[in-house]
Amino acid sequence: MTVYAQLEGLDKLVKQSQAGDREAYGKIYQWYRTRIYRFVYYLIGNQQTAEDLTQVTFIRVWKALSYYSRDKGTFASYLFSTARNLVIDWQRKKKDVPLLHAEWIETPDTLIEDLAKKERKQVLTKTLRTLSEADRQIVTLRFFEELSFAEIARIVRKSEVGVRVKLHRVLGHLRSKLKGKL
Repeated sequence: MTVYAQLEGLDKLVKQSQAGDREAYGKIYQWYRTRIYRFVYYLIGNQQTAEDLTQVTFIRVWKALSYYSRDKGTFASYLFSTARNLVIDWQRKKKDVPLLHAEWIETPDTLIEDLAKKERKQVLTKTLRTLSEADRQIVTLRFFEELSFAEIARIVRKSEVGVRVKLHRVLGHLRSKLKGKL
């Protein structure tokens, strides 16, 4: 299925959901559940809380579905913005919260590879934690969720050019911090 066909299918499901079709919204939930969970988890690092905030995201979007308009951006942007706002609210209530875990690195086959990856994972996680919350969000949305700059701009409420410039600077910062460590 092409991306265009997927988007048409999603638009149709959104319209059906706006008309009160719970089954259509269930399909949207299945389509985005993992991506929203992963995004939230990368930002807060707690499985149970990430699951809870993912559920709250979909409930909140369902309740406010009548406010969504394709003219304001993609449905993915709407979902990720809602999740992002929930994470921000949750972080305001918590202190000393790990905001990014790098558990996405797969377990290797040999012990030596395992030790090397664990060390790289620790270095990467520590380095990513030095970024500001806004920078971590942009990196997560771009590289973990593979969103376009336009979608990221809508989610973080900045211009597309601003997001590109910010990401370029963050990557330069990360390269200099990670030089010789990975």
